[in-house]
Amino acid sequence: MIPQATTFTQLIKEEICGREYSEEELKAVLSGFIKASGDISISIGGISLSLHSENSKIAMFLFTSFKRLYDVTPSSSYYRKMKLDKGVIYSLKIQEKVLDILEDLKLMSDGMFVFPKLSINDELVRNFIEGVFLASGSVNSPSSRNYHLQLALPSEDDATSLLHVLQKFKNNRKMDFKMIARKQKFILYLKRAEQIATFLSIIYAHNTLLQFENERIMKDYLNNDNRIQICYNANYKKTLEKAKAQIEEINYLKETPYYYQLSDKERLLCEIRLANQDESLTSLADIMEKEFKIALSKSGVNHLFKKIHEKYLEAKNGER
Repeated sequence: MIPQATTFTQLIKEEICGREYSEEELKAVLSGFIKASGDISISIGGISLSLHSENSKIAMFLFTSFKRLYDVTPSSSYYRKMKLDKGVIYSLKIQEKVLDILEDLKLMSDGMFVFPKLSINDELVRNFIEGVFLASGSVNSPSSRNYHLQLALPSEDDATSLLHVLQKFKNNRKMDFKMIARKQKFILYLKRAEQIATFLSIIYAHNTLLQFENERIMKDYLNNDNRIQICYNANYKKTLEKAKAQIEEINYLKETPYYYQLSDKERLLCEIRLANQDESLTSLADIMEKEFKIALSKSGVNHLFKKIHEKYLEAKNGER
C-alpha cells in the first residue's frame, strides 16, 4: 500500500526523476516541463526562464539536468504557500543562454515561444509527455473512489496540440482524453482505469503502473464481492417474503376443504414449506429428492406452488 504521506502522483513523478536518460531524452523531458509550466520573462537584465515545483526531487532533477546539458547553474529559492496546507514551492531561475536553450529544446521559432512538432513515431514524444506530467500532471490513487488523471496546459492551443498527439496512440494504447478549461488552465483528463494504465505505460512509469494495477485489481475484487453480497442479501430478502406469502396461503388452505383437493405431491410440498420457512425453492427441491425420493427441479417446485396458489384463490373466492 502507498504510504499516507506520499501521494500516488508523487510516486510516479519520483520514478520519472529516478530514471537514467540520454541527452536527447532529457531534452525532451525538459521541453515538456517548460511547455507546461515554464515562465519566460524579459527585463533590462535580459531574458530569464523560471520553473517551479512543489517536489524537491523534481527541483533537483531540473537543476542537475540544466547543469548537465547546458552547463548553466540555475539560481534556486523556495517559499511556503499561504494556503492551509502551507506546502513549499521550489523555484529555479535560468538567466544564461535562455534563447539558445529554448531553441535547442524546439520551443522557440522565429523569436516565438511555440509548441514543438511531435510525432508518436518518435520515441522522444514519450519523454516530452513525461515532462508535461512532471510539471502539471496528477493521478488519483487507484484505491480512491474514482479514477482520474489530468495534465494542465497554459493555453488552449498547447492543450489542443498535446491532445492531438495523445489521441494518435492506437490499438491497445488509445486514450480518450477530454479537455476542459479551469482556472485559466486547459485540462486534459482521463477517467477510465485501463486508459490511465496505458498512460503510465507510455511514460515508462512501470513500477507505479504495477502498483496501480495491483491496487485496482484488489479494489475491483472488493467491489465485486460487495455487489455479490448485496445481490445475495436482496435475493434472500425476496426468498423470505415469498416464503411468508406461501406459508400464509398454506395455513389458510389447511383450514378449508380445498386443502384436500391438492395432489399428494402438492400437500407434501406444503408440509415441507411449513417445516422449512426460510429455505429457497432449490433447497426445497433438494429436500424432496433426498428425503422423499421425488425428483423436482427449482422450476418444478415453483410450478407446484403456483398450483397451490391457484387453489388458495379458489378457496378465497369460494367464501364470498
